[in-house]
Amino acid sequence: LYLPLASLRGIRVIFAVTPARADSITSSPAAAGQYAAFLAHLARTFPTVKDYVVGNEPNQPRFWQPQFRRGAAVSPTAYYSLLARSYDALKAVDPSITVIGVGLSPRGNDQPNAGDNVSRSPVRFISGLGKAYRSSRRRAPIMDELAFHPYPDRDTDSLMKGYRWPNAGVPNLGRVKQAFWDAFRGTRQPTFREGTGRGSMTFRLDELGWQVGIVPAA
Repeated sequence: LYLPLASLRGIRVIFAVTPARADSITSSPAAAGQYAAFLAHLARTFPTVKDYVVGNEPNQPRFWQPQFRRGAAVSPTAYYSLLARSYDALKAVDPSITVIGVGLSPRGNDQPNAGDNVSRSPVRFISGLGKAYRSSRRRAPIMDELAFHPYPDRDTDSLMKGYRWPNAGVPNLGRVKQAFWDAFRGTRQPTFREGTGRGSMTFRLDELGWQVGIVPAA
């Protein structure tokens, strides 16, 4: 009912499919394949939807666990497997579907022994994703666009305050593009380039928000 109505109103619907629990994918060897099969089922059921975001902020423990194992970052490799399976499943249904990867959080502490929020910074998560891709010897891309969530470090920060490296906000998108190029250059995964065109990655800034004050009614 709602999809035809959205089309009539000129609204492009995006399916952002997030696992129910932070360990939903890593707790079972079959989970990544089941997730990809579900995406394929969605694509066949709703053929007018052409945009899929695979997961959400896998560099954050709220959405993906574990982040580290015995001090080594494991979330990029585990998420790589999910994204590659999902890409192949969706493209098998409809090659015109846009597969949107990662949905990166702008921050991470890169500290496996941190007392709270054990997480991976966006630049280092992308590096790990690229290493997993290269190790797999894959001969196909894993995403068409990179989703990024450039929230401010503090909800009172200005839009252009940004972060220290290796985290990134709105004014630091260049370091994310550089990290992606470093990770995937020379592979079958397109990277960010100057300008646009075939074979060029683009950002999907699909989450962003600030704290605002309440203006009293006149």
